[in-house]
Amino acid sequence: MTLYYRDDAVQVTSESIRAGGHVIALSDVTFVWHARGQKTLAVRGRVLGRGVLVLLLSLPPLIAVVCVLSLAWSAQDRGNWKLALIILAACAVGALVSLPFLEIPLGWLDRSYERGSHVHELWVQHHGREDLLVRTPDALRFGQIYRAVQRAVEQQGGPLMSNRREAAALAGLLAVAGVTHLVRPGFYDPIVPGALPGPARFWTYASGVAELAVAAAVANPATRRAGGRAAAALFVAVLPANVKMAVDWRHRRPAKRAIAYGRVPMQVPLIWWALRVARAGR
Repeated sequence: MTLYYRDDAVQVTSESIRAGGHVIALSDVTFVWHARGQKTLAVRGRVLGRGVLVLLLSLPPLIAVVCVLSLAWSAQDRGNWKLALIILAACAVGALVSLPFLEIPLGWLDRSYERGSHVHELWVQHHGREDLLVRTPDALRFGQIYRAVQRAVEQQGGPLMSNRREAAALAGLLAVAGVTHLVRPGFYDPIVPGALPGPARFWTYASGVAELAVAAAVANPATRRAGGRAAAALFVAVLPANVKMAVDWRHRRPAKRAIAYGRVPMQVPLIWWALRVARAGR
């Protein structure tokens, strides 16, 4: 058994995930995703404190610039640079002396930025159920846990990796179809049903853009469920064009006729594939 991450509340191994009172076998996990939760009072206070500290740290340099310009203007007006130089030297020495003391607020500011400004949630889907495993405002800790889960899933394989590969393949198919609609519209223009209003070229380009948009939705885990459903709807929507192609190509050579006839029943497994990806999504 390989240990990928462990703290007081979370343990990720090559066999299971233990968090939030749950023990989930990796072989049962079908989907993993992260989301932003509602900000807590502590997170809001940290963000507010960070803003106040940045403001306080920015004021001294701004005041120093104004003072330097004022001294330079006054010295030029009076023709006495000696006093101005003495004041500037004293200010420079004071700034150098105060530099070591800046490590404390700058260190706190650095740690505050590392922890982030949001509440992060880690969700998993298993046995058809969705469970919240981790909820933390610490972005650094959350990132370590999420990367550990990803490594464990990649090493274990199983249904989750299979679902990811299916989604990636579907997104790739849609992307290729979308690009060909935009690059070679002349091939698709003749099969656009005549009942549609407007020029055929418009519907060809619209189909290409829709396929690219749906491909992006399927590729993104956060929108995969909606993207899978949209892909199924898209495959249903292009069915009349495939039927028209089969009718128009009925007198062509046997090879082309077989391609045209095959596109019609091919929509059924494509629709099933899209719905399968949608069910495996969030």
